[in-house]
Amino acid sequence: MTRFALLCIALGVLAAPCNSQTGNIRFYVSPSGNDQWSGTLASPNTARSDGPFATFERARKAVRDARSESPQRKGQIHVSVRGGAYRFSNPLRLDASDSGEYQNPIVWQSYNSEPVIVSGSVPVKKFQSVTDQTVVSKLSSGVRNLVMVADLKSQGISDYGEISQRGSPGIELFYKGTRMVLARWPNAEWLRIADVPQTGERQFNKGLDREKRFDGVPVGRHYGRIRYEGERPRGWSNVSEILAHGYWTWDWSDSYQRIQ
Repeated sequence: MTRFALLCIALGVLAAPCNSQTGNIRFYVSPSGNDQWSGTLASPNTARSDGPFATFERARKAVRDARSESPQRKGQIHVSVRGGAYRFSNPLRLDASDSGEYQNPIVWQSYNSEPVIVSGSVPVKKFQSVTDQTVVSKLSSGVRNLVMVADLKSQGISDYGEISQRGSPGIELFYKGTRMVLARWPNAEWLRIADVPQTGERQFNKGLDREKRFDGVPVGRHYGRIRYEGERPRGWSNVSEILAHGYWTWDWSDSYQRIQ
């Protein structure tokens, strides 16, 4: 009986690989896909009844399902992404359940090296000339016909972010792959601080007495006031939200400050 039992165990071990599935699995994702399809075709079929998935999330689920249905499967799982733009409103989260093994990897890659763009951006459309006279009155005559406007809220964009003191840009706009510059003066480079008045209601920083490079004033001492060259801000009527970006106290630390 003992020998028979050992023989049965040995046969069971040898037979186990015969019961496990082998072979590679491939899923496809495409901008022209549909998450209700099988995801096993690189392009939609003629009847448009089957074809690639439309989203990365659906492909992730298909990979997880394939692994859970056959935990002992041997072979690679590929997710081939067709060329195009894929826009995300939320992060795609991958964890240990989405990770393969050295001999049985899970691979995500573009299909035949087609260019793939993965972006969290939202296309902005319907730009038109400014007609709001309140806005027009704030623009100099030389640029009034050059400024364009788009209604972001009507396009589902309501979170504009915040420009933080340490330089977070808030919302960003890209045009033909180039990040646009937030409306500013001057349009390029920097203004020079003409003077730092050493009077005021409150001394914000007493500075460094050991270092006096400018007119005997301790470096960094200020009362929250500066003088600049130029008169451009005099034309900014009814502007209640101005941010100044510069090196206000130390020449190695820039920050954004709101102006009253």
